[in-house]
Amino acid sequence: MGSSKMFRTPDPRDIVKYVTSKQGIDGGYLSYQYMGIFESSVEDTYYALTTLKLLGVNPPNISKTLDFLRKAQSSDGGYSSLRVAFFATRALTAFHEKPRDINGSISYLKNSLKLMLNREYDLFQQLIGFERKGYITREAEENVLKSMDLYNLYIIEIPTLLCNIHMITSALNLLGYQLSELERENIIKLVLKFKNEDGGFGLNASYIDETFHALSILIDLKNPLDDLNLKDTIEWVYNCENRSGGFKVKPDVPYSYSLEYTYYGLQAMDLLNVEPLFPNTHVGFIYSCYNTNGGFRRSINLGISTLEDTFYAVSSLTKLNVTL
Repeated sequence: MGSSKMFRTPDPRDIVKYVTSKQGIDGGYLSYQYMGIFESSVEDTYYALTTLKLLGVNPPNISKTLDFLRKAQSSDGGYSSLRVAFFATRALTAFHEKPRDINGSISYLKNSLKLMLNREYDLFQQLIGFERKGYITREAEENVLKSMDLYNLYIIEIPTLLCNIHMITSALNLLGYQLSELERENIIKLVLKFKNEDGGFGLNASYIDETFHALSILIDLKNPLDDLNLKDTIEWVYNCENRSGGFKVKPDVPYSYSLEYTYYGLQAMDLLNVEPLFPNTHVGFIYSCYNTNGGFRRSINLGISTLEDTFYAVSSLTKLNVTL
């Protein structure tokens, strides 16, 4: 699908111009920034900094940006959300910096994990046999919306349990904190409960992003994937790879329609130490999501550029050994 469309080769100078144009006066970044007047997003700031780093460009006003990221942490060491804690930690550590209160960050992440596991484990056990229905529903996980998209029901927008655990284990690793052996064992057991008969991971059905999160957690917890005999997972990921370009959210979806799933697919393959079968058509799919303003949109058909999708595109092209 992606390889058959006409596309123009992305110009790295235009990508850099697009990304840097989204910097606000506070030093952070926001996809919908206009003349620097809107408050920046920690998440978009991570996407912007990582994209620039992958392109070999020193971010402008980096001291001000790092200060913006440090200020995302409140005086008591906490954060407004787990996503803010995760992206602030990832962005800071990528530049060899730390949060202003490392112990506070670790405490916040550990408490978030404890509350999450205490609350969600019982819920998960109750819902592990939940039958997915062919209509929009609000079930399965607390406050997680489900949506019908391309004839399949799957989790969108709000982070899932696997995503949340991945954010915590990743951030703790970046801060140099190691969970106890018992904690790691309990998390591994819980993650493996999300493994489905087809080899993928997800609540009652497998999805490429959920599979990536699960594999990342296992690696974060220093659990060698070779010990888990994940041949069926490898096969499942390959079944998500689209011959005509991109990755599908799950094998039975007919098309590759979103940059994020191509990103997750390539990342999952990297974790599993396997290579994509159709790298050239994946490049074509990614190029087809390129906009004239230098950014990338979510799908090949239409859409505005975002820092998130530009990050997915540049990261995926890097995985495919494409030099911009």
